[in-house]
Amino acid sequence: LDALPVPIYDEYFERLSKSPLVNQVLPQITFESSRGCWWGMKSHCTFCGINGLDMKFRSKTPERVLTEITTLATRHGALDFSAADVIMDMRYFTTLLPQLAAREHDLSFFYETKANLTESQVALLRSAGVTTITPGIESLSTPTLRLMKKGVTAFQNIRLLKWCAQYGVRVTWNILYGFPGELSEEYARMAALIPSLTHLGPPSVGALQMYRFSPYHERPQQHGLHLGGPLPHYG
Repeated sequence: LDALPVPIYDEYFERLSKSPLVNQVLPQITFESSRGCWWGMKSHCTFCGINGLDMKFRSKTPERVLTEITTLATRHGALDFSAADVIMDMRYFTTLLPQLAAREHDLSFFYETKANLTESQVALLRSAGVTTITPGIESLSTPTLRLMKKGVTAFQNIRLLKWCAQYGVRVTWNILYGFPGELSEEYARMAALIPSLTHLGPPSVGALQMYRFSPYHERPQQHGLHLGGPLPHYG
């Protein structure tokens, strides 16, 4: 991936400078430091179709990522960055993130991560400028998470929410429902749990959807599913 060119956003920023909304828009610069999913290579989450046919994980070197971020920030005078990565390279916790933290910069970053991070890793994210993460928290029920093949427990998800609140990292997360084989009593358990978590960031709530290339879509019969065809808007 190091051989890829640095993205060119000149036209966007030129148009923005001429817009009457220029003083109301705070643009985020999208960048990419990896492709594929290292967790999906081990255990493909049952509902995820993001990676299509190319799950293999590969990432840019820390030096290349730093160069790309610095180049884009200098070129466009922007401070906010959003990683297009499906999941952060765990090696960055010993390479890229300590280097970012040492720079004491004013940049902020969004990244997608896994939920089984340690407290020290959350603290490092914040000191490196990662202010928002999507850690793949899809449920607060361990049996349902097992059905999803997420590789985490409800305890780990809640613990991550606590640490992120402690260190000032915003979390975007979901409670998904409607999984084949899920236990209805798990929702009563989650409902009883929620009053103890209202001091933490709230989730979005949504029903399971079938995505192309996901295990549910590729092997519906294996999961007791029947697919009735694409939704009308795909036309």
